[in-house]
Order: sequence, then structure tokens, then C-alpha cells
Amino acid sequence: MEKYRYWTRNNQTSLKEGARVVGVRRRIDQLEAVSSDNLIATFIDLSTPKGPDTLIQTAMATFGQIDILVNNVGIAPVSDEDWDM
Repeated sequence: MEKYRYWTRNNQTSLKEGARVVGVRRRIDQLEAVSSDNLIATFIDLSTPKGPDTLIQTAMATFGQIDILVNNVGIAPVSDEDWDM
């Protein structure tokens, strides 16, 4: 869990300040460890073409607006053909 310390600390700080957070992880249990009424923990595969749209739709449906978007996703360079697996 050490490698998730940065993510967890930043979200806990944001939640304490009253932010509403949509947390996206590959493993939902990593999100559920940070419990809050203002946290929606969800699994969305952001490596798929529909993933980012699903994230935006989830945030908008839950909270009605997005004030800040933090994208902390690592990805290697890919071509359009790579997306069509």
C-alpha cells in the first residue's frame, strides 16, 4: 500500500476541506480504505476509449459539476490502432 500513500493523503486532505471526490482506481478496495460521504469510489478502466467519458458522466451525475480534475494516470504512448484491440 506504500505506493498509494500520495493518492490517499491528497484525497484525505481534500475530503477534510469539504471537497467532493470521485476516486478511480484499478482496485476498488484501495478506494474504500478512504471512507467519506463526499467520496464516490468507482472502478473505471481509463485505458479504454470510453473510460474518460464514463468518469465524467459519473462525476456529473453524482455531484452536478466538476471544479477540479486531477488526472494521475500513467500511460505509454499508443496509436489509434492500439485502442482497437
